[in-house]
Amino acid sequence: MDQWDKIMYTKCKILNETFTFLADNGSTASLMSKRAYDQIDHLRKPKLIETQNKLTGADGYQSSCMAK
Repeated sequence: MDQWDKIMYTKCKILNETFTFLADNGSTASLMSKRAYDQIDHLRKPKLIETQNKLTGADGYQSSCMAK
């Protein structure tokens, strides 16, 4: 990671778990990986429901999306 990349990331706490996020003030949504979501205390985190939305990566790969 070079110096420019370090500027874009920030640490935050969600329900006592520390995460590093990429800060993007032009985004329309905030995303969290399933792996990161699973680290949060299951009794305190919001329940997710499956949506009809699909996320499409730069390579064209699509994946499903869960939401609160």
